Amino acid sequence: KQWYQRRVAITAGELCSSLSFGALSSTHDQTCFLQEVFPFLYTQNVDHDFNTDKPLNFNSLDLRLRQAITVPVVADKFNDNVVDMKKRAEVDGVLGPSVVKMDPGRSMGYFVYSQDKLDIEGKSNFSTCCANTALTRGKWMYEVLLLSRGIMQLGWTTPNSFANFTTQEGVGDTENSFAFDGKRIKKWNKGAIEYGEEWNVGDVIGCCIDLDVGKISYYRNGISLGTAFDNVKTGTGIAYFPAVSLSFEEHIRINFGDRPFNYKVDGYEPIQEYPSEEISSVDQYLVSINNILKIHLNSSKTNNVYYSQMSMAHIFDKIGHLLGNPYIIHSLIVPFITDKCQLPEKRAKFFEAISTFLDEWELNHFVDELFHTVALISYCCIYSNQPTQKIQLLQLAIDMLANPEFSDIIVNSPLFGHRFMLFLHFKGPDGQLLSSVVPHAWWPGNEEHKESFEHATRSIYGAIKQVEAMFAKMLDILISGRHLKKFLAYLNEFISHILAVAVSLSNLRNIPIHQQAFMSNLFLAISRSLAENTTHLSANRIFIRPAYYTTKNVQCDFSELPRVGGNHSHLKKEFKDFLANLEETEIDDMSHILNNTALLFHLGVYR
Repeated sequence: KQWYQRRVAITAGELCSSLSFGALSSTHDQTCFLQEVFPFLYTQNVDHDFNTDKPLNFNSLDLRLRQAITVPVVADKFNDNVVDMKKRAEVDGVLGPSVVKMDPGRSMGYFVYSQDKLDIEGKSNFSTCCANTALTRGKWMYEVLLLSRGIMQLGWTTPNSFANFTTQEGVGDTENSFAFDGKRIKKWNKGAIEYGEEWNVGDVIGCCIDLDVGKISYYRNGISLGTAFDNVKTGTGIAYFPAVSLSFEEHIRINFGDRPFNYKVDGYEPIQEYPSEEISSVDQYLVSINNILKIHLNSSKTNNVYYSQMSMAHIFDKIGHLLGNPYIIHSLIVPFITDKCQLPEKRAKFFEAISTFLDEWELNHFVDELFHTVALISYCCIYSNQPTQKIQLLQLAIDMLANPEFSDIIVNSPLFGHRFMLFLHFKGPDGQLLSSVVPHAWWPGNEEHKESFEHATRSIYGAIKQVEAMFAKMLDILISGRHLKKFLAYLNEFISHILAVAVSLSNLRNIPIHQQAFMSNLFLAISRSLAENTTHLSANRIFIRPAYYTTKNVQCDFSELPRVGGNHSHLKKEFKDFLANLEETEIDDMSHILNNTALLFHLGVYR
């Protein structure tokens, strides 16, 4: 359908220029409009056949655009050109395919991999995996986004060292492998030495190797941790793979260059080449899209409406196949939407053009990758008194979920649950940032700095409330729209998983902190929605029924939980007859989820 609409719009424009259709066919009007939309057609040096003296109209627009901008064709990512691979190996010292990812064939232990092999979670005692690309010379880096904060060893290894890895020993435990572990705050090379600083969920760890001088260094959120190793062997026959070792259920996402680095280190290059030609093409066309949107919103001329649609059709015909590229979405599309399309009506028009003129596979790929990218960027946002970026990203996600066509693609994705969880995480400040936010401490009896302390805490409270309000808005769309059943099914599955892990209260401390933050923010978002009466739910359904601790709804050991009137076992004996006669009531999906959410929230706070 989208392809047909696009071809019809392009053909209609050509007919308008070729035939006499009254005002629509005015060459002067078309030229003026297209000159405003595509200024680069008059400023660039192009092929000698390109003649700027001839009037520009829709009949000649396609040829003019092809001459002005060369749009690369998407290459088959799974069939690298052998000649290109050999050339890059000789020139850059990179041995491997053009698309860099983790290689399950070079792993020890068990992992759960995302489809792109960049998001991995350890599923055995100590699992190790290498990338599919090795390096022999030059200065290179990759980034690791921490989705948990436990024991992990991130670094580099030679093929010979990898052959000696086991499910007890991984990266950094052999002679020619090197790693950093921010949980234990140590660097590893056959042994461990104190190095770096403690890491946290949401941190981005930069792993850098300089094979020209034999040096490895690490960065945490763009801040150098110093040189970790200066004894790295280099030379003929020696190559290093990026490699990681993860403890059970530790979870990371790796960026080899498929999207912009969060914290690019000067002098070091991404292992995967960035799509420079594609970026240049899309960047120029985004300028034209912005021009069209401005004309469309500010002009009431009927002609301009038709001209806008025909111009959009030409643009998306040229770049539609590139818009699902993660690098392009991260570096160009997200800034374009958040900066250039802040007005709701302008953003709605952009989304409408996307839905109308992208082919179905292009639309699905674009929306899925856009939501994923926004979730990743949002997850990395660090607390500040003015959480502008976090709020902008949450608003973009809300606008996407409010769009019926976009929301169908988002919610039907098998990764929707994981991405939704990334949004409901607000990374707290570490010690250094916290000391700048709250420069002076205060406590009762010490009046010094009281005013400064209270001002700082009010700022923190205000910032958190702004973000919590956005969480509630996102939740309202999901529990009030047509995707309620799917959303409830996801929450039920997630909560059941958490309860299965937390068979006893002592295990709650082992639940990844971002999952605890998710449950906390989900509980607060539901509470806020109910308090503001923005949903159809009844406010009394947020509370845990006392009977919930004794029924089969929750398989959890409450023996460790202190409570008024005695411990759990005492209460069960004391009220044995009452419990025996307790009616088993039917609980609907939403009540079950609210009870479980509230339960886990309070137990998590208790721990």
